Amino acid sequence: MRHVPNMALMMLVDDVDEALSYHEKALGARLPCKMPQTKLLEWVSLLLDEVEIMFWQKEAAQREYSNPLPIAENPANFIAYIYTDDLDTLHDRIKDKINVIM
Repeated sequence: MRHVPNMALMMLVDDVDEALSYHEKALGARLPCKMPQTKLLEWVSLLLDEVEIMFWQKEAAQREYSNPLPIAENPANFIAYIYTDDLDTLHDRIKDKINVIM
């Protein structure tokens, strides 16, 4: 049975393999799901404690929708709400690896 996270975020990226490598190394996220099962991934789901982060290759995501998705050429801004019972532990774990704004 798959664990239901307290937050899920889908990010459209140019290179899923690169996003996966960075987030596994920088944040220690673990990889429960990927498609396809070989390199040149189109989609992955990573877990960082109770947070699910999904990366979908832009063109692969576009093929799945009948209406065009608004896909930016440059990185997009977003706000993610993450629910946790132990904010201090999560913050201590990631604060030196990424830029935490708030």
